[in-house]
Amino acid sequence: MKKLSALFIVGIILPLMLVSFKPEKPSKPETAQYVVIAWNDLGMHCANLDFTNMCILPPYNNQKVHIIQKGSSTALPVVMPHSSGMYVTYEIPGNTYSVGKTNFWTYSQHLFGVTLAPNVGLAGFGLTGTMLNADTINYHYATGIPITAYPDAALTTSTPYQLTIIKAFSSGGTQVGSTQSVIPISHEINCVSSGCHSSEMAILQAHEQVSGFNIANKPILCANCHSDNALGMPGSGGAPPFSQAIHQKHGGFINTGTTTDCYKCHPGPNTQCWRDIMHSTGGTVSKFQA
Repeated sequence: MKKLSALFIVGIILPLMLVSFKPEKPSKPETAQYVVIAWNDLGMHCANLDFTNMCILPPYNNQKVHIIQKGSSTALPVVMPHSSGMYVTYEIPGNTYSVGKTNFWTYSQHLFGVTLAPNVGLAGFGLTGTMLNADTINYHYATGIPITAYPDAALTTSTPYQLTIIKAFSSGGTQVGSTQSVIPISHEINCVSSGCHSSEMAILQAHEQVSGFNIANKPILCANCHSDNALGMPGSGGAPPFSQAIHQKHGGFINTGTTTDCYKCHPGPNTQCWRDIMHSTGGTVSKFQA
């Protein structure tokens, strides 16, 4: 009888214990989660490759980055401020130098009045490094990255849509996120190769009647006279802005039907003047996305 009573008690109590017992799930460590967003705001950037005679644009590209702490059901996302101590690095895989791919550094003093260290651009940034932080907008940036369109392993093959690797770190040096961003660059400034001008010197000689123009002072920086928003240069001598001068001079060729190919100036048959590699997917939007 005692045996039956014990079995009865076990049969009643044990199920109740099992129902009330809820094993706790192992807790996950609370770690901050971040999204890293990077972009280039120049569109397709073009630059001379040879600076012996003239400079339309130097090697000069940029990258900008937000580090965003993810939100939750009770908190909004936060763009991480400079005070967080977080920092960002950038690199361009397979493109580690520019000196020798272009002769820009030979003429940087003559053109811009600065003697630059090899592979360092006009704003002090190289092809890899740590970005600066814009305090008021909470983004990180690298300006004037002196990239060329020729990767180290393909010095004769233009590659206009290269990628950066962007890495974000906590103030203590722990990587908290990464992303990639297009850093577009083209050397298809086609004044001569398009067949429109016989040589760069012929272009310069067409300016010889302009007061104050000295062709012997080459290489000539076009933005010294023609203001250029891309370089932030005001111009001088009452010359029209560079973009205005080019389009007024050459627009007539399109209007008269001499050519309908904007790629004779805008880069170019290979680059096709898009922002990134999506130009090869057969998109139907306007060609000139820059």
